[in-house]
Amino acid sequence: MISEILQYASMIAALFSLGLALLGLFSPARAMKLVGLVPHPNAPYAVSEVRATYGGVFFGVTAFALASGEPIAYLALASCWLCAMLARIGSMIADNIWVRHNWVSIMVEGGIGLAIAGPHIGVAQRLAGL
Repeated sequence: MISEILQYASMIAALFSLGLALLGLFSPARAMKLVGLVPHPNAPYAVSEVRATYGGVFFGVTAFALASGEPIAYLALASCWLCAMLARIGSMIADNIWVRHNWVSIMVEGGIGLAIAGPHIGVAQRLAGL
């Protein structure tokens, strides 16, 4: 029963990741607004950055996990979310940015990453020889 719940949570989190990736790909202005970025007239390429990173990278990793169903692909996707969380924490410390947005983002990124990884932890342990 617990393993089924973890599987569903992982799938829901991966679908959430796919939804955010599609938002970045097809509605970069809305994705920018969601994360608090504002387009700058001297940097019109910022929209391309959002499409490429928020959209393309996350779409590729998420779509591969969903299409293949391979635990290692889900762990790769989870590591993207968890590394984003760690990078945000590093930014909060290095850049002294202790705002609510970052705290909420840490919880979301960590929650998504852990939910995706949950049912696949055993694979990681076997690969590591634990």
